[in-house]
Amino acid sequence: AALSQFLTPITAAYGLSSTEQGLLGSIFTAGFTVAAPLLGYLGQKHPMQAIGGGLLVWCVANACIAVLGNQGDGWFVELLLCRVLGGVGEAGFCALAPLVIDGSAPEGRRGLFLGVYYMAIFMGQAIGFIGCGALAGQLPEWKSLKFVFLAEALLMLPLALLCVLAPGKFLTSGRGDDDAPLTTRRSLARSTMLERPSIAERVSVRVSEALTVSLVERARSQIRNSQIGVIATPPPSLPEQLRMLATNSVFIFSVLGIAAYTFLVQGVGFWTPTFVQTLLHMSQADTGYLLGAITVIGGIGGAMTGSTLLDKLLSKEPNFGAPPGARLEAAAKITTGFSILALPCVVPMAFIGSKIPFFLLLLVAQFCLFATTTPGVVMILEGVPEEIRSTALGVEACALHVLGDLPSQFLVGVVASAVSGGAEAGPKYAKGLRTGVFFIACYYTTAVVYFAIAWYLSKMRRKQSPASVVAPRLPPGGLETFQSTGDRDASV
Repeated sequence: AALSQFLTPITAAYGLSSTEQGLLGSIFTAGFTVAAPLLGYLGQKHPMQAIGGGLLVWCVANACIAVLGNQGDGWFVELLLCRVLGGVGEAGFCALAPLVIDGSAPEGRRGLFLGVYYMAIFMGQAIGFIGCGALAGQLPEWKSLKFVFLAEALLMLPLALLCVLAPGKFLTSGRGDDDAPLTTRRSLARSTMLERPSIAERVSVRVSEALTVSLVERARSQIRNSQIGVIATPPPSLPEQLRMLATNSVFIFSVLGIAAYTFLVQGVGFWTPTFVQTLLHMSQADTGYLLGAITVIGGIGGAMTGSTLLDKLLSKEPNFGAPPGARLEAAAKITTGFSILALPCVVPMAFIGSKIPFFLLLLVAQFCLFATTTPGVVMILEGVPEEIRSTALGVEACALHVLGDLPSQFLVGVVASAVSGGAEAGPKYAKGLRTGVFFIACYYTTAVVYFAIAWYLSKMRRKQSPASVVAPRLPPGGLETFQSTGDRDASV
């Protein structure tokens, strides 16, 4: 958001062409694309250290932007290198954070937890649009604005250090089968301090706890580790994991759909400030305020709606979607539905010359598009075996950049330059921008097709899945409730 808001002052200071502006947006994903699958694989054993290390690299990259020289041909090359380094740093976070959050969330609220995560991302984008737009209006020179990147680095640094130095604070599962033993141990500790029970009483409690937990552990030992993003047993080699993903049709079509979605969202998102300022004749500050407000309402509202709807659908399934394929099918259904609803909003936006209709369509489009965010990630998580989920997220992140924002941001600039004949202002430039935005909007139709195919395949997979054992889970009441329902869980 910061860089897209600063394109106008950067261009004014250094005379960048539309192609060079698009390159600033796309080059970020080059580092991300190379690093995401590797960090996803390495993070199977130490996810939080991988996330923290990536965030530290991201902090260094943003701090370097703030100290770049202000003139000379080398400045643009240095900025490109910083953008590449920033992409490398962000890759670990994007590839591993959803897996850790999904595994740490309580049953029945896993979609909600992921929705809050993506809501925070959209909130950050909104703050970037509003804050950077206001700063660009007050400080029109790039040499003053670039220190915003230093502020970003300083704000992120404490979290990055915490992930590296204290990773265990994040790796806790919110599932009932993990919380119950922990709760019992804490209760025992409190009773020991207050009442000091006899050694025999304490041994009896621990033996009872061990016998109860063993029923769960025998069926869920591997699942509990995968829920927090840690693989207890050695995972397959990276080539073998990549082979497994390449032969997984649900994964392939889910990734293609998310990539087409990203092609639209990142391309339009990067160029919208320039589009609005050029074609709708709005100031930079007003553009930032409006886009920020739309991102808050549409992005946050859409993300929470899709997440909540996913949990609602799964609440109707036995054991919160524990039957094989239930969560995958529900996620694919939501993703396909909202993708179809967004289509009639995104295609005509490029040719609307009035402010109110344009921003209304943008609001509805953002709401529908961002409602697919959490279900789309769940399609990746549930569409592959548990032991390779972090690698799957890394490959997905790589693919959505290679097929999504890496070409889209750059291609809009290329199309705009080609249609305008190299003009950087006037009617020809406006026509070029409209053509570029319309091109990526039309490409989004492929996302609807891919998601629909993934939904169909997920339904077929669920129908063809043999009746399998549903792992026992402690009910919300904890051990006390479990003891009263032990026969049922043991029979499962």
